Amino acid sequence: MSRALSLRGRWVLVTGASAGFGRELALQLARDHGANLLLVARRLPLLEALATELEERFGVKAVALGCDFSRPEACEDLVARATEGRPLAAAVLNAGVTHYGDALAQTSDSLVAMINTNVASLAVLANAVARD
Repeated sequence: MSRALSLRGRWVLVTGASAGFGRELALQLARDHGANLLLVARRLPLLEALATELEERFGVKAVALGCDFSRPEACEDLVARATEGRPLAAAVLNAGVTHYGDALAQTSDSLVAMINTNVASLAVLANAVARD
């Protein structure tokens, strides 16, 4: 029988934490597992509010880190900021974007930004977190 990994007091990185599934997973990690959280998304004010809420409600540590994954250099910068003195126990790589409407109306820049966010950043972060 396998033993579950305890996250109590350990650091977990959650990308896409400003809303939706990412926000809900961060709440569950704090409430149910006592994990300290590195909350990551583009919308820093929402992350800061969530960090305060998690610390007050569940007594965990929470750090808000703004990051735009559409920029290729953002991942390495994030990993450096996130892991500074905080070894990661786990990561929830949930950040993502999509474009609605006429696909032919999308610019090449917006398509590349979407690919960087949804594919490239995921691969780079997964690799970096696994090494950490």
